[in-house]
Amino acid sequence: MGIVKSVIVQQQTLVALADVAKARGIAQLAKDTGLGRESLYKTLSPGAKPRFDTIMKITKALGIPLTVKPALASHP
Repeated sequence: MGIVKSVIVQQQTLVALADVAKARGIAQLAKDTGLGRESLYKTLSPGAKPRFDTIMKITKALGIPLTVKPALASHP
């Protein structure tokens, strides 16, 4: 996957996560994660580059499993 495509996928994932978070309620998510509401809004805003541990807190609180696995090497 190219760098540009990777960035696009990351931003799309963040937008989707923000939609779920807002639907469930940012105030409740703040309580569940221990993060401030303002911090969550900033983290989930377009163009943000949140830390991995922050994303893990959010996905855990939302009950969304997040799996990380190595990319397959491509052969020319």
